[in-house]
Amino acid sequence: MAKQYVDVDNLSDQLAEETAKIIRDEVNKPSTSQDEWEKLGEEWGKSLVESFIPSLQQQVKDEFKKSFTEGVEGKSEPNKNFPNFKPLGWRDLFPGGRVKIQKAGAIRLVTLPNQEGDSLTFRMRHEDGKWVIVAWENFGEVAKELAKEDSGKDETTAKNTKFGERVDIGHGWFLTVSIPEQYDPQSYFDRAGQGKKFITVEVIYENTGGIESTYDASNFELKDSNNHRYKREYSGREPMLDSGVLPSGQKAKGYITYEIPDNEQATEVIYSSAGGGTVIFINE
Repeated sequence: MAKQYVDVDNLSDQLAEETAKIIRDEVNKPSTSQDEWEKLGEEWGKSLVESFIPSLQQQVKDEFKKSFTEGVEGKSEPNKNFPNFKPLGWRDLFPGGRVKIQKAGAIRLVTLPNQEGDSLTFRMRHEDGKWVIVAWENFGEVAKELAKEDSGKDETTAKNTKFGERVDIGHGWFLTVSIPEQYDPQSYFDRAGQGKKFITVEVIYENTGGIESTYDASNFELKDSNNHRYKREYSGREPMLDSGVLPSGQKAKGYITYEIPDNEQATEVIYSSAGGGTVIFINE
């Protein structure tokens, strides 16, 4: 009966399309980098994101339909991606109630509060003698606001954890970084420069979230006892951790190699997310 009053297919298509638009708008923002290599990396990243948008759209559709069906049947678990509505009574439909109905020509705009107090507005159209919800009118506005909130949370997030511990880095992703150790290549041509040595760490990414997303070895830096920071080498101990797309339920595992002076000791590995969050892996 609920599906007679909600066009689930139309809503799921809309959410998938608008989600893709928000992602594209974000990744296509003009670059602020002056470094040509960084610009090249950003362009590669854009193409990588574009490649997984179709599967993301399908997952959004499937998740919305599942959430709607289970919600109507009263057996759904809380879903952070879609709204849970406050219980509504008949008084909410009267003037001064929580349900606001606005006429807009042949359509109606119905505004409901969710559990966080946000206003969610839906478009209704009269079909076959009944009013049917056909679109989420302010989805883009709500989604962007949620993204800002998530970004704000990331920016204020800085945590210390021990090497070898599995740490939650948000959005269903987990990270484990091993204790740094010296690496001596077998090949003479692969050895570190004079007065320097190679240090490697093993990194494990885990994606337990609902959608595939990207990971990048360049998000890590090594820090020594004199607070010098080092970026990764683009060769080193195999199997190397590079960058790529990690599907939901999968792991990515590999080594990152750094070159530091012989007289320095590696003390920390610093992970920085794209949203500004930081995790510092230490010995104690």
